[in-house]
Parts: sequence; structure tokens; C-alpha cells
Amino acid sequence: MKNVTILLLSAFAVLSFSSCSSEDNDDSSIIGTWEISALRVGVEADINGDDIFNLNLLNEIDCNYNEVLTFDTEGLMTTMTDYNPKLDIRLNDSDDYMFAVECGEGIIGSAGAYTSEDLQNYILNGDTLTIILENEVDVYNEDFTEVIGTLTLTKVYTRQ
Repeated sequence: MKNVTILLLSAFAVLSFSSCSSEDNDDSSIIGTWEISALRVGVEADINGDDIFNLNLLNEIDCNYNEVLTFDTEGLMTTMTDYNPKLDIRLNDSDDYMFAVECGEGIIGSAGAYTSEDLQNYILNGDTLTIILENEVDVYNEDFTEVIGTLTLTKVYTRQ
């Protein structure tokens, strides 16, 4: 069996821009507030046991998870995020993924400058902002002693 552990740290995700580029992005189009609307690792899951499988893990976790990005006209980006859930994913011998979630409590925030170069790493399509973090999710062996692979974390935000 394989295990996967991810700690969804908003500040890290925002500052580690490793996604596909979009030539249409410019400084003015991203100005505003963006709220997370999807969180994906490329695997459908039924974490909450309702027999409905979703690619969007936000539809499956019972944690209070909210993440908001704000870009201002002065080149400052701020984040406010509920403490992120810890998500463990196991791939059993039948190639079925098994998920376990541990919720956190509290809110974390950060602020930092952004540049036009940083924005090239976002995919901006109207009122949807997507950040794709390649190799963000470590895949561990059964006893979590060895990383045996990675998954891509995709975060989708909607303009508020």
C-alpha cells in the first residue's frame, strides 16, 4: 500500500508558484479578493462516506476550510486561511485510494509583495484563478518512512 500525506499550507502554496503560465494575465486583472472554491489532487474521493465521489476535496471534507487571497493595486498580496486540514491518502493493493482527514482550528494569515513575473504562474480565466502546484503532495510508503512519489495539488479560486 502507498500512503500520501498533505498539509495544505496556504502561504506556501501561494508563494511557491509552479504552475502553468498564462500569457493573458496582467497586474490589473488579478486585483481583488479570491476565495477558494476547489482543492484537487487528481483523485476522486468519498471522504465523507455519502457514496458520492468528488475530485473537489472541499466537497468531501467536514473541516471548516476557507482560504481567501487578496491582491491590491500596490502590489501586495494577503492571505487569510483557516488552519489547513491534514489529509492522509492511502492507495491499497486494489488501487483504491483511502483518505483520512484531521481538522485544525484557528486562522493563519500572511502578506507579501507580488510582481508581474509571479502572476505569469497563475491561470486566470475571467472570475476563476487557478494555481497548479506540481509535485506538491508527497506520496509515502505504508509506514511513512520513504517518499515514493508525488501528486499535483490544484487550487481554484473564485473572484468575490
